[in-house]
Amino acid sequence: MKDTAVSLIIPIYNADAYLQACLDSVTEQTLFPRMQVLLIDDGSTDASPEICDVYAQKYANIYVSHRRNAGVSAARNAALDLAVGEYIAFADADDLLLPDMMERLYTAAVRTGAQLCCCAFCSQTADGEEIKRYPFPENEPFGRDEAVRYMLTNESFNALWNKLFLRERVVAGQLRMTVGRKLGEDREFILRFLTLCDTLCYVPQVGYFYRYVATGAVRRPQRGYAKALTAQFASDREQFAQLGIGEQDFLAGSAQFFTQRIAAAIDVLCRGYSGTARLRALRRFYADKPLQEILRTLLPLAKPDMKVYSFVLLKCMQLRLAAATPIWLWALDVRTRLYRALHKGGRA
Repeated sequence: MKDTAVSLIIPIYNADAYLQACLDSVTEQTLFPRMQVLLIDDGSTDASPEICDVYAQKYANIYVSHRRNAGVSAARNAALDLAVGEYIAFADADDLLLPDMMERLYTAAVRTGAQLCCCAFCSQTADGEEIKRYPFPENEPFGRDEAVRYMLTNESFNALWNKLFLRERVVAGQLRMTVGRKLGEDREFILRFLTLCDTLCYVPQVGYFYRYVATGAVRRPQRGYAKALTAQFASDREQFAQLGIGEQDFLAGSAQFFTQRIAAAIDVLCRGYSGTARLRALRRFYADKPLQEILRTLLPLAKPDMKVYSFVLLKCMQLRLAAATPIWLWALDVRTRLYRALHKGGRA
């Protein structure tokens, strides 16, 4: 396609309940005539393939590829091979784009010369909706160090779907998603892109609506969770070192972030299993020595509201106190909320 501003990549697997709404939000983009939309059907067994075909037949700039199931990273890689736009964007098949999202991002990126441009987003959770914004300069160029430092301690910059990536840099760096990775594949891609990037831009308007889907991969219990977490920690350590973050700064920044990831993984196991199956899953998780060692290293660097949390978590892992896990998770969550209310003037 000539004069294509943005190639939008949407991997799809059994998303028929939300897919039509997602694609309608894409075709309603004010930049849509200058977009290439790549729908990668990753072996769906519901009505998703038929929905994709309908949109591809109706719109000349929507392309669909039906593939045998190989996972979201492989699907995105297949689309990256087909992308021709000046910038590359990603979306999930169960989410929504606000009508002017792509035009706002593209206009800001071109005006500032940014290789990566991001926007605020609205995240749906089990408790409601929350708008996520970043503490970056608004509508003006800034350096990658601000984004790197932010990612060291925050998860809200991890997603691919509220950003534009300059395709020229993706091609030059031969960037692809890591197939088979269980956790943090978006984060890894962004960190690797930042090594090739010197200018970013932030649009403060909300452009993307992230839908909470209870069956999402991050909320499904899986075997090998502990190994996936240790692999992510090792990957983060390597990526941040390449971006100029020293070892002590990395460990200090990771103390709260990574401890919360471990606790979140335990919470997923608790919610995903019951009875003896839960105990077995937790004991397997707790028995992972490399994960215990990471937590032991991070414990002295934890902030006050996380230090007790981290200590109890480590002791439960060392003693394999699986049966007590749901109780201490609840108790420590209450303690953390109270701490924040007392020390930050927030609400418990």
